[in-house]
Amino acid sequence: MTDAILVLCTCPDEASADLLCEQLLNQRLAACINQLPGLTSVYRWQGKIERAREIQLIIKS
Repeated sequence: MTDAILVLCTCPDEASADLLCEQLLNQRLAACINQLPGLTSVYRWQGKIERAREIQLIIKS
């Protein structure tokens, strides 16, 4: 039996998320990927609180 893994990844926009999904699936590195648009990431960068809109990927391999 092969182990399964779940990878969470964010992409800055839909185009890069689509490209990454296609590459992972074409190379058989993922079995299924869910794209969740509308994510807002909140993080500290260079001493300030930043916010960015992103696409969340749930990658099942």
